[in-house]
Amino acid sequence: MIVGGFLLIQAIATVLKPFHPLFISKVNTGVQVALVGYVLARRGLGADAGVVDLVLSIAVAVTTVVQG
Repeated sequence: MIVGGFLLIQAIATVLKPFHPLFISKVNTGVQVALVGYVLARRGLGADAGVVDLVLSIAVAVTTVVQG
C-alpha cells in the first residue's frame, strides 16, 4: 500500500520530488524489529510473557500512530 501510494504520487507529479524517511519511521522500524526478536527469543526459550512484551507493544503502537 505504501509503495503503491508512492508510485501514484510520483506518476501524477509534474516534478519528481525526492522523499526522505522521517526519524520516527526509523524508530518505529527499530521498535518493531525489537518486539519481533524479543517475542521469538522468549518463545524459543519457553519463557512467559512479561512486562517487556507490553512495553514494546505499546511503543510499537505509539510510534505507528505518530508516524501516520
